[in-house]
Amino acid sequence: MSSRGNPNDNAKAESIMKTLKVETVYLAAYETFKDVTADLPLFIDDVYNS
Repeated sequence: MSSRGNPNDNAKAESIMKTLKVETVYLAAYETFKDVTADLPLFIDDVYNS
């Protein structure tokens, strides 16, 4: 973590959120929260972290 008020950490968080939304959330037809909690960890491990 950087010092207080430094926006550099926020850029990394914004980047993963954009990728998550564009490549998974907007393309999937989630019906329940259970569907989301089952799918997102797989996306993060298999797609984003690779």
